Amino acid sequence: IFGLTGGVRSAVHFVDEGVHVFPAGASTVVYRSDTREMDFIPMTAEALGISTLCVSPNRRFIAVAEKTAERGIVNIYDSSTFRRRKMLNHPELES
Repeated sequence: IFGLTGGVRSAVHFVDEGVHVFPAGASTVVYRSDTREMDFIPMTAEALGISTLCVSPNRRFIAVAEKTAERGIVNIYDSSTFRRRKMLNHPELES
């Protein structure tokens, strides 16, 4: 996949029929293979990179773990609208 960020665990996921999610640079890419369209979910401002990408078993949510200088952040997105539902962070959480 063009632009795929290496070193990310569980990098490519299938969210729906013809919809793939993968990290590329400073974004999570939502690729629709039937229309060849891409949408980008940007990282948070203080993030240094994406460490892990995960899709829930029912494919309703996407979790993106990001590294920052002080802590790790996990953003939960709705897989139908790709809007952030929740941000989880803690000083002791390492991404």
